[in-house]
Amino acid sequence: MSLRDLERELYGQKERTQRGQTNIPKPPQESDATTAPQGPWEKQAGREQERTGHVLFGKLGKYTKPVMITLIVVLTASIGFAAFYVYQFLTTRDIDVVLDAPGEVLAGVPFSVAMMFENTSRRALEEPVMSITLPDGVIDVNAPDKRVVAFEEPAIAPGEIIKHEATLVVIGKTPLTYQLEARASYSYEASQFSSRFEKNTEASVLAKDPVIKFDFSAPSNVLNGEDFEVHLRYQNVGNTTIRDARMQFSVPPIFVLGNADPKLEAMALAIPELEPGSEYVAIFSGSVVGTERTFFELGAKAQIKLGDRYYDITSAAASVTITPSPLSIAIALRGSREAVQPDQLLDWQLSFVNNAGTAVSDVVIKAYLKGSMFDFGRIRSTGYFNDREHSITWTAASEAVLKALDVGQSGTIGFTVPVAKEYPVRALSDKDFTLKLRAEISSPTVPHAVTAAQTVGVAEIEHKVAGTLKFSEKAYFLEPSADIANQGQLPPRVGQTVQYTVHWDLAALGADFTAVQARAFLGPGVRWTGKVTANISDVPVYNERTQEVVWDIKTLQAGRGVLTAGPQLMFQVEHTPSVNEISSNFVLVQNTTVSGTDTFSGLTTTSTARGLTSSNLSDAFLPDKFDKVQP
Repeated sequence: MSLRDLERELYGQKERTQRGQTNIPKPPQESDATTAPQGPWEKQAGREQERTGHVLFGKLGKYTKPVMITLIVVLTASIGFAAFYVYQFLTTRDIDVVLDAPGEVLAGVPFSVAMMFENTSRRALEEPVMSITLPDGVIDVNAPDKRVVAFEEPAIAPGEIIKHEATLVVIGKTPLTYQLEARASYSYEASQFSSRFEKNTEASVLAKDPVIKFDFSAPSNVLNGEDFEVHLRYQNVGNTTIRDARMQFSVPPIFVLGNADPKLEAMALAIPELEPGSEYVAIFSGSVVGTERTFFELGAKAQIKLGDRYYDITSAAASVTITPSPLSIAIALRGSREAVQPDQLLDWQLSFVNNAGTAVSDVVIKAYLKGSMFDFGRIRSTGYFNDREHSITWTAASEAVLKALDVGQSGTIGFTVPVAKEYPVRALSDKDFTLKLRAEISSPTVPHAVTAAQTVGVAEIEHKVAGTLKFSEKAYFLEPSADIANQGQLPPRVGQTVQYTVHWDLAALGADFTAVQARAFLGPGVRWTGKVTANISDVPVYNERTQEVVWDIKTLQAGRGVLTAGPQLMFQVEHTPSVNEISSNFVLVQNTTVSGTDTFSGLTTTSTARGLTSSNLSDAFLPDKFDKVQP
């Protein structure tokens, strides 16, 4: 009997007793002193529970041992980890690490930081390592390239205090707070734990200002060729003398230095010594010749020297605009487009006008051509061409109008130069070609209130050279490769099917191309066999209803097909001549349209190649009348 059946029987007896069915003896009540004898129902229930208990423990017996072993292992590991972390917590409480640093410093002024390590435990610390991690913008004077300043000791005895110092300097931005991180790593003597312990601390340093304060100024607008001054006023705002500092100036390539006070070496002002509170002024002058209505930047940096290197601590810049010259010049290309094509004739026009408010004389105009795709050998001009510097010069000897220009007088001169027929391609990187023209007009006559050696006007223009897609096609009866074998015979005969293979090759020159496509219709009665091979993953699609072949290529890099193999396609077609074609040739593939987008110029180029007929076979050996249909 199961426990559930036993309970049901017992509870049923109890209910019957309560309803007055007393024919079953009532078990005696238990006393406090002794245990009364059990009735038959209690004895039966006891036996059932005893049998159930034996069954349950019998089932659990085979799992008891592995479960107990697992619990013991987990408990032991937990106690071990807990003991380790408790031990670490208790031991690190006996270690004190302090990082002492000034709260505020000047960028460029070295300052000291002290790291103190006190062993307040009862045990010696073995192989302690103390380190200070430096943020960006802070360097160690004695080791500028290191980002961590480290100190090592063989051991620290109980109660011993170790102190190490480092000399740092801020070379980063101001005002800014820099965070220094100190770390102490150690282990205990004769410890049962092999792991090392760590303790960290931090210190904040505010770099409010650079130790050298300066004002840097330049005119906001200048004329081409006009001499202008740049001023620098600098001061030591610190409490100590600065030695071996310098001011480094940056200027554009078009800047020509005039005078400087004090003298500059490689656009740098040396400052051997700068006393606290002392203030000085540096001035230099120069001129530029550049494109009008453009701007350039002048810069200055205060630098300190550490070891054999200089480090920037502060900088400033000034922007200067080149205003239109009173003697101006402009460039125009007839039929101009953003991009030009190989072998295109470029017809340049240089227009000039005197807006100086006074007559100017002895005017000289120069045009500088820069670009590997200019065909300099075919330049046509009334001026003198200098092959060494690729420039053309016009004077009054070649253009009489340049002898003197009255107020408001203008004029035009021109020249032609073609773009080279071929791209100078020697490597895959030879692409994205440009043609630049810089024109200058000058006169020794200088308007009133302008400080310059001469009056100069400048103009520049640049054109991109568009890339080119090259397409070639061939047809074979005897296919030279083993990929496809053609069937039939030459000359073709009425009612007999003959097969041909068509080859399409693509190449890109001067630029990369995207969305490249070649498409063509097959000739009348010519069928697509479905046999295709290609050296790229892009394969053609054939529309049987329209007889059109379309080959789409996602990208084509410059130089493919010239320096390395380009996309190559071969497909097979067949034709069964009719009686009306006797003694005639027939069209295999009609005209092919090739298009693609030049990624450099942004232009989409399209070209058309003539179709292929049975007369255009490229076989090495061909019989007589190989192209004419025979009866």
